[in-house]
Amino acid sequence: MPLPPNRTVSVVVDTEVSDLHQPFTYRVPDGIPTPPLGAGVVVPFGGQTLLGFVVAEEPGDSSLDPAELKDLADVLAAPPFFNARQWELARWMAERYYCSPRDSLRCIAPEPITAQVKRGYRLLPDVELSVLPPAQRALAERLRAMGGHASVDSLRRPGGVNPVALLKKLRERGVIEEQYLLKPPRLGPKLRKAWRLADGAPPDASGLSPKGATVMAALSRADSARLQADLERELGVSAAVFATLERKGLLVAEQVAIGRDPFHAPIRPVEAVTLTLEQQAALTEIEEALKASLAPNAKGGARFLLHGVTASGKTEVYLRALETCAASGRQGLLLVPEIALTAQMMDTVRGRFGAQVAVLHSALSDGERYDEWMRIQRGEASVVVGARSAIFAPLSRIGLVILDEEHETTYKQENTPRYQTRDVAARRAQLDGGVLVLGSATPSVETYHWAEQGILRLLSMPSRIDDRPMPPVRVVDLRTPEGTPRIFSDELVEAVNRRLERKEQAILFLNRRGYATFVLCRDCGYTAMCPNCSVTLTYHAAQRLLQCHHCDYRRAAPTRCPKCQGERIRHFGLGTEKLEEEARRLFPEARMLRMDRDTTTRKGSHHELLGSFRRGEADLLIGTQMVAKGLDFPRVTLVGVIAADTSLNLPDFRAAERSFSLIAQVAGRAGRAHLPGEVIVQTFNPDHYSLQAAAQHDFLAFYRQEIEHRRDHALNYPPFSRLANLVVSDPAREEAQVRAETVAGALRIALEGEEGGIRLLGPAPAPMERIKNRYRWHLVLMAPDLTALNRILRPALEGLDRKTRQGLIVDVDPVNLM
Repeated sequence: MPLPPNRTVSVVVDTEVSDLHQPFTYRVPDGIPTPPLGAGVVVPFGGQTLLGFVVAEEPGDSSLDPAELKDLADVLAAPPFFNARQWELARWMAERYYCSPRDSLRCIAPEPITAQVKRGYRLLPDVELSVLPPAQRALAERLRAMGGHASVDSLRRPGGVNPVALLKKLRERGVIEEQYLLKPPRLGPKLRKAWRLADGAPPDASGLSPKGATVMAALSRADSARLQADLERELGVSAAVFATLERKGLLVAEQVAIGRDPFHAPIRPVEAVTLTLEQQAALTEIEEALKASLAPNAKGGARFLLHGVTASGKTEVYLRALETCAASGRQGLLLVPEIALTAQMMDTVRGRFGAQVAVLHSALSDGERYDEWMRIQRGEASVVVGARSAIFAPLSRIGLVILDEEHETTYKQENTPRYQTRDVAARRAQLDGGVLVLGSATPSVETYHWAEQGILRLLSMPSRIDDRPMPPVRVVDLRTPEGTPRIFSDELVEAVNRRLERKEQAILFLNRRGYATFVLCRDCGYTAMCPNCSVTLTYHAAQRLLQCHHCDYRRAAPTRCPKCQGERIRHFGLGTEKLEEEARRLFPEARMLRMDRDTTTRKGSHHELLGSFRRGEADLLIGTQMVAKGLDFPRVTLVGVIAADTSLNLPDFRAAERSFSLIAQVAGRAGRAHLPGEVIVQTFNPDHYSLQAAAQHDFLAFYRQEIEHRRDHALNYPPFSRLANLVVSDPAREEAQVRAETVAGALRIALEGEEGGIRLLGPAPAPMERIKNRYRWHLVLMAPDLTALNRILRPALEGLDRKTRQGLIVDVDPVNLM
């Protein structure tokens, strides 16, 4: 059957050119079937040959001159990388977060698991090389020796002449032609050598050595090829035995894919528990929504906010809902905000679902991530557990999406595309007809407001399991008349000693790592600053170095002042490393663990630290926000918050919300089992409403005061407005300012004639003016809703020239204005 004429497809080209925000139309040449949606294709683009993704099949368009369209070069022999719903999600992300479709598609089709296209050259047949100049002849002969075709990179020699100019001359002479070279994905399955009996191999082992006969007997009982490593271990034979049997024509070698194990731990069954009335009521509503989402013509599933206090049993509700989802033949996705929580949640979910669980997070090796991605794509997992990027897992039958600790700022992606996982999850659940559950003991102000407005259905679990009491909280005022306060108040020292005497455990929380926050010369006032960023360097005592926590610049800590050569160099401020040192001085008999970014760099360290503490191998766990939420340790009866003001004094309208959430969450780690708990909060602001509400475990008291503060504020902060933070960065301060003014001018033009409370703030230097040697200016656009925000932002951005757009960050619904 002949193919229709003038076939065209719309292709998103895989290029990092930042101002390409639309697909391109390509003609499908004769002899190539029209590629389906999601297919990978090879296309000519801007003098290069690049990979692209088909996002639409277009009928022949009479308005397009076929002569002006370029042909597809090839179609990848691989299954489509995404389906229609995933492309719709990627398109929605590109529009919502002002990124290119390529950037959003790369979330769904990660680069390491897709093919790559490299420019290459082919030596034309029947060309005479002897007439070429020496340098061109040498390069052409190298190309011939490499089989007549090679990539540019493979033709380079260390320290040699760049071959690009010579290749251009050879091409002009008609000696070579440009071609594309399709490289396989950077990642692939892990292959190991295996053996099977050769066809026609005799069943008996006459004439073989005893070990050879043992191998033949083992393989004759096998249904498929067996790994050589397994046979060597089981039978006590060496590789030479297999080589001998292969030479005799008795065995055939194969490469067998073996799965990498991302869990590195056995499955420990987790039994279901009896639900409380509150748990059962919440689960019933979710299960009814799951059932309703299966009905014919159902338009997306319900959206819930599960507001349950710490230790109210939200995890058990998640597990039961996931079981109901799996029983209906659909898949569930459970997201957690931190890798540390992924490890604990992963063990719990595997204990209930076994090998049907897959995991995705950034601490996996590339190979482990590839294997898990492929398992999910093949439909071998009914539940996926992961951190932020797992929202893009290649699930085809999503029935339930759960975001645990939905309030966490780590659900916001800080690189392009700057998506908010909560909103992407809502969109994905809607597209797949699934149910969305947002869970938290301290929901974000915006989320709870949406629940009050009826956008989400509120499910409340205000009591702990077995009606266990919430731990009493003592707020200790650090303002002392004698001057500098101690790290440990008398109250906290006494409380820790009591736990050590009773063989119980305690958590000490400080949301700042390192030893000291800055280094100062007491003689001349010199402060060690990062040369690349507008921040002081943090002192790390264990390595005796100064480190920037933004660009990772490091240098040895000075013993003399670099400016005046004075010896009165002092360390000021407090971090978890110094906290640990002081704790060891005060409690010399205590066994301690510290959990922060410095102690969890090694793979699997989160899991090991938490496992050690859970087994009772330490009395005190010192940590940052990694220990503040989601963790369940039955013997923890004391939580000490060392400095509750760390986040309270940040120049951010969400500072009070973050302080309340952190204190309430870390307080919830105490008294979760049969032993009663206690919390001590040390602060310089004991009367602040967020700390007072956290001390009472009263989310609603905090919410009512915070929501009125935002409603009454002159700027009408979210949820009563939507924000876009536009950041311009440049190595030159003046250039950053000029470009920021240009962006502001375009926005002011778009604002002309607008009414309805749309505001433009700035431009001004960003609170952190320089990061990684780039100066930063920013503007904040505030609008009543996303429609109004887009109405101003989109035409303004489209009117900017390419130079102004370079280095411009557009962050919609930012969680950080720094």
